[in-house]
Amino acid sequence: MGKNLKTLKEQVIGKMHWDASEQEIRDWLSEKHGIVGEDADLMIAAGLKAKAASVRKASLLRMTVAAAAAAAVPLLLLLLLSWLGDHTTGLLLGEILCPRSAGFGCLGYVGKNLIQVISGTSETAIDA
Repeated sequence: MGKNLKTLKEQVIGKMHWDASEQEIRDWLSEKHGIVGEDADLMIAAGLKAKAASVRKASLLRMTVAAAAAAAVPLLLLLLLSWLGDHTTGLLLGEILCPRSAGFGCLGYVGKNLIQVISGTSETAIDA
């Protein structure tokens, strides 16, 4: 039974990982495996804890990449524009707005992922 219980816990974590609701998992445990009450609550709690850890890990990685991009993208665009000698777009668009917009876009993504790191929750499945 120990190996079976471990497999069942992994399945609960997998269902949580793919954004199944607590009620869906509770119903599944009850109907398919006869697990109800406190035992079901413990499995669901373990699933929620594992999901939060996965959300934090994935969000921290995305946040780190986006923060690096927020610093690198504007600099790369400025270097590219100066190398190309782009005078057709003008100073305002080519050298100020475009790089800063790209950087701010990356910073917005950093903020979204920071919220997910803090809360441990995500609006979508973890790998989405």
